[in-house]
Amino acid sequence: PVVSVADVSTTEGSPAQVVVSLSAPSATDVTVVLNTTNGTAVAPGDYTAQTGLVVTIPAGQTSVTVPIPTTADALFEGNETFSVALSSPTGATLGDADATVTITDDDAQPVVSIDSPSAAEGDPMVFTVSLSNPSATDVTVTLNTANGTAVAPGDYTAQTGLVVTIPAGSTSATVSVPTIEDAIFEGNET
Repeated sequence: PVVSVADVSTTEGSPAQVVVSLSAPSATDVTVVLNTTNGTAVAPGDYTAQTGLVVTIPAGQTSVTVPIPTTADALFEGNETFSVALSSPTGATLGDADATVTITDDDAQPVVSIDSPSAAEGDPMVFTVSLSNPSATDVTVTLNTANGTAVAPGDYTAQTGLVVTIPAGSTSATVSVPTIEDAIFEGNET
């Protein structure tokens, strides 16, 4: 018989059910060695690596399922993959010896928001840019100011195209917008 492995998908945190199969049953046990290789998914953070795992397909059967644990996390990382390779068969020859395991990310793409702070005239206005959940990569957003009752440059320093970066794994970053102190009574401005 010919021994092969098939591509498979799983949801993050659920084991990948890797199926190793034979083209026909054998009168004796068939063994093959299974190894995993990192792709965009990296062990041990995303899955449990397998090295030199001997897989046995019992006599008379045509397949076995090898569960490979994956890791649940709260990071948005998109779908990730790793590879499975078969080698050193006994009682069979190698067919399709390579497979791709896709881990489907179950974390939502982060939503970015900004707060509405206040500051005394002359103090910096410190805005907090937040994510609804962390991301596996840096998230960038562009900040622009617009006049309200406060008018630049007399009341604050305008910001155009200011790139704010929220580092991977974090959920917020702050940015300061300078305000201008003067001796004129103006009331609160926005």
